[in-house]
Amino acid sequence: FFFSSRRRHTRCREVSWARRCVQETGIYQKMILKSAHQKWLGTLSPLPRFPSLLTTTSFNATSADFIEMHSFDLKDPSLDTKVVCRAKVQDRVTSLAWSQFGSDTEERKLGIIITGMASGKLDFWSPNDMLKVRDATEDKLLNLGLLGSQQISKLPVRCLAVNSYKQQLVASGSNLVLIHSFDKGFKNIDGYTPVENMTESSPITAVGWNFKVPHIFASAAENGTTTVWDLKNKKSIMSLSDPNQNLAAFNTEQLTESHMSLSWHPDNPTQLVVACDDNQFPYINVWDLRRGNAPVMILSGAHTAGILDLSWCQHDSTLLLASSKDNKVICWNTKTGEPIGETTLNNAAKIQWSSELRSIFTATSGEGVINVYSHHDSISSGAPKVSKAGESNAPSWLYRNAGVVFGFGGKMLTFGEKGKPIGIKSIVEDEALCQSARQFNAQIEQGSLAKLCESKVNENANYPEESLEWQFLHALAENTSEVLLKALGFDPKTITKEAELYCGKKISQDPVLPQTVANPMNSLSNEEAEGFFTNLVASAPAPSTEHAPEVKKGRLRGDSLADQNVEHVSKNMNWNEGVEKIIKQSILIGNLEEAVDCCLKVGRSAEALILASFDKPELFAKTKARYMNEHKDPFLQTTLNNLVHKKFSNLIESKNLREWKEILAYCVTYSEDGGKKLALELGNNLLQMNQIDSAVICYIVANAFGATLALWDKKLRATLKQAPYKERSMLIHKTFEKVFVLKAITRNQDSYPALDTLLIQYALILSNSGAKDLALKYLELANQNTTEVIR
Repeated sequence: FFFSSRRRHTRCREVSWARRCVQETGIYQKMILKSAHQKWLGTLSPLPRFPSLLTTTSFNATSADFIEMHSFDLKDPSLDTKVVCRAKVQDRVTSLAWSQFGSDTEERKLGIIITGMASGKLDFWSPNDMLKVRDATEDKLLNLGLLGSQQISKLPVRCLAVNSYKQQLVASGSNLVLIHSFDKGFKNIDGYTPVENMTESSPITAVGWNFKVPHIFASAAENGTTTVWDLKNKKSIMSLSDPNQNLAAFNTEQLTESHMSLSWHPDNPTQLVVACDDNQFPYINVWDLRRGNAPVMILSGAHTAGILDLSWCQHDSTLLLASSKDNKVICWNTKTGEPIGETTLNNAAKIQWSSELRSIFTATSGEGVINVYSHHDSISSGAPKVSKAGESNAPSWLYRNAGVVFGFGGKMLTFGEKGKPIGIKSIVEDEALCQSARQFNAQIEQGSLAKLCESKVNENANYPEESLEWQFLHALAENTSEVLLKALGFDPKTITKEAELYCGKKISQDPVLPQTVANPMNSLSNEEAEGFFTNLVASAPAPSTEHAPEVKKGRLRGDSLADQNVEHVSKNMNWNEGVEKIIKQSILIGNLEEAVDCCLKVGRSAEALILASFDKPELFAKTKARYMNEHKDPFLQTTLNNLVHKKFSNLIESKNLREWKEILAYCVTYSEDGGKKLALELGNNLLQMNQIDSAVICYIVANAFGATLALWDKKLRATLKQAPYKERSMLIHKTFEKVFVLKAITRNQDSYPALDTLLIQYALILSNSGAKDLALKYLELANQNTTEVIR
């Protein structure tokens, strides 16, 4: 599936992971956000309300130490942190932890700081009390904010861990593993061992609480043994030891003592990682308590010296940080067992993922520097890192929990929580358009373009421009001049009926059209012309006064029998009303017999003669020309004169373009090719006058598919810019229908870029509406060598 252009729409942060992914050795050096100098131990804030805090202790402290709380702004480009409070400690701090206990109250909103001392004491501090005194001397800072202290061992307290479920529970490691609870106060806090009558063993170097089961925790000792404790049942449930370390101890016949590190899996309560600082074993063991005889995975190959510390990301359980004696901090993918990023840090020691700020972690250097890093908020020039298994190393917080992706063919892919199947649905974007497209295709398959056009005329009755275009497409499909003239507004049957009513007789033959008579205006000799008029007067029946239209002033009325034998010459020069209109329209449709009869009836003998005998003997032609030139009637001087001499181009140039329909009717009626060439010329003239709609009609009559397509494309583009989004698909559909019908009628096989663009647009709309079969069918009409069509 590919993303729809409609998803014009916003993208989540995961799309930019390709630019931020960890790629090369030392890339974390480019991601240092903040640095605190002359510091030794540090712990990031676990407080959701105050995530950008860091508590540190002094570097190279001997008999006295300082606890400092730093704040940092990730938006600030500088590397400096700001000290917000501090307190002086009489002893050297050897371990540090931060509890959220009491953070829901205003008095203890910053929680509790817990320090393990070199003297074996456990101290509890209030950051809120430290904030009350600022810029004080060292004497006033001594034990500032100290809530309570408890001697728990004669050896240094080397490690601390706070229970994530019960923040008042703290596990400490010295010569023994002890559990401390300060929910009842900070005075006389006694520690108790996980089991009764526990004896001293190898010094404890690491402790850690299970993230899912609150009464389970683990401790690691210098002898290489990791013990899992159950506080609820007060017993040890499992001991883990590296088989390789055991073998080495057996071969050397001496117990190897080393600094051990451990970290629980954030999501899987039965898994934890363990490592030691022995250079012989520069790897990390991944243990699963369900199979405790051997590690389920060994992370090796990246470190070249002993491991000093481990930290598992709580926001993404596939990310594990490890620091080692080889001055490297490496991020491992625990799912694939591959390193995905590293940085170099001299004397790298303690590391910690932030529990509140995703992608943020700290690394402490033995040279007294604590750096705050970002796992991905920088741009990498390399390609996205992908594991050997083909999986992306993007952190889980960049993935969407649920979402929708639109694909080709009106498909919609939905995804949600893990374990639930991905759903694929068909979405019909426009039901009305899909139904109209199916109906149009059915009419096309029936094979009658004329009936299709006729139905479209009725369908677009409320849209005059659309209806008119379909009328002319219908006329083109019928291939008769009568339908074409009717579309222009000149119905031959209506005009013939009016002529019959005026003349008082039934016309014996149908109007003369180009299909039946090649040249309806046959010439007569002088003698034939004289005999024509003599016979015409003798045989003419009396006009009917019942049905004859009343003629205005200056016209023959035929009110009495006496008037019928008297010729009254009409002086009317307005050919758009009365009998003159009938004569003109009879000429338009080729009914010369009715035109001559009407001329004679009204007294226009010269007009009748001209109509009956033009284009024959030279003398008669000369007489015609003289009559035309001397006549003052503009209709005779321009329109009729050009028709008689077949000067249709002059007719187009001289006629007022506002009466383009009349011009087109003359061209259709009297030109030999049905007016196609003249219609094209007229359309070009109208286009120069920016009369696009009128030009389209002329191009349709001219069978000019390319010119018509260009204007339809221009109109569509202009309309789409202003139309609402919901109406655009239907506009494209209606344009396609007209283009398809005109192409079928004209049988045009040429290629046009505008046609390809229209077909591609329409095919995408159909596919998104669930009519992929029609989309493929119509796309075959486009140029198959076009890149866009292939795509």
